[in-house]
Amino acid sequence: KLKNVIERLCDNFLNLSSEEINTIKNNYYNEIKDLFHDEAIALFDDSDIAKRYGTKFEDLDRVIDASDPDKKIVNGYHVCEAVVLTKEEKQPISLYSKIYSCKSNEFKSKNEYTYESIDTVRNVLKRKCNMVFDRGYDDNKIIDYIDSNEDYFVIRMDDRRTFLFKGKKKNCYQE
Repeated sequence: KLKNVIERLCDNFLNLSSEEINTIKNNYYNEIKDLFHDEAIALFDDSDIAKRYGTKFEDLDRVIDASDPDKKIVNGYHVCEAVVLTKEEKQPISLYSKIYSCKSNEFKSKNEYTYESIDTVRNVLKRKCNMVFDRGYDDNKIIDYIDSNEDYFVIRMDDRRTFLFKGKKKNCYQE
């Protein structure tokens, strides 16, 4: 049965060493690297997986449900994702995907996962990249990290972003 096949594959995957996991990742990256053209665009997104009614999941965290019109805080997990657009494919190709919980013992930090996603894209493409980020990345530490490699990037501004213009502070959404 399909259920038994899925359980067997998941059990086998849990028993892989970190070296075997890295080999699988590198094989995947080697397979897809020729799909990317010189002006590839990488998209980065922090999202969530809402488990509104979940109570017994491992390391269940509290997240803002972005799909909810009221942006309610519910049980769930955070997701850090990096994909690259290609000329030939209709769907973006995933290069980095991390589902995490701030309550997990293995949790590093949101910025660490962001840096890992940027580094993964840089390492797979092996050249400067055009990067597009959502407003969750409007952070000076992340901007400095991206700029350190002189990549091209666009970040959707947070409505709290303030600029210094002609010696005066001004909110980016003020006229």
